[in-house]
Parts: sequence; structure tokens; C-alpha cells
Amino acid sequence: MSEDKKSLEITILGNTLEIQCLDENVSYLEDIASFVDSVMKDISDRQNGKKSDLIVAILTCLNIADSLKKESLKNKSDVDSIETLRSVIASRSSRLISLIDDTVE
Repeated sequence: MSEDKKSLEITILGNTLEIQCLDENVSYLEDIASFVDSVMKDISDRQNGKKSDLIVAILTCLNIADSLKKESLKNKSDVDSIETLRSVIASRSSRLISLIDDTVE
């Protein structure tokens, strides 16, 4: 893994920031910055420019956190479902093995 750091300029809602990142993270960070900028512009547009950048940033954080939380809960639900299915399959497999063993004996 390369340890070369690069200075990366990103612009979010008209504000340019300079951040340090590893070379291999440049594209990823540019994608994240683009996503955040897009969400902030959308929220700002819906507010008709009546809210400060700080309020738009807070609303953006809340929206992104909401999406993250929902996805996390969905993934947890999926994992729980898989674990339940595993348990059912293991139980039925044991029962089938017992039935086969009883038939063979």
C-alpha cells in the first residue's frame, strides 16, 4: 500500500477545502465530496436559499445519517433473517439425519 499523501482540493456548496489523503483514496474522497455537495445543493435549493450554509450542512448531516441508519437496520434485519434460516436448516437437517438413521437401523 502506498503511503504517499496528496493535497486534495474539494468544493462543497461553493466552499473550497484542502484535505490531505493517501494517493489511493483520492478518487473515493472526490466521490464522497461530490455526493455531499449534491445533497447540500438539493437541500439548499429546496430551502430557496433562505437557510444559512450551517443549517443546510446540519440538514445534510441528518439526511445522510438517516440513510445510513436505515441501511444499517436493513442489513441487521437481513443478518437476523439469515441466522434464523441457518438455525431452521440446521434443526431440520438434524431431524432428517435422525430419520435416515432410524430408517437404516
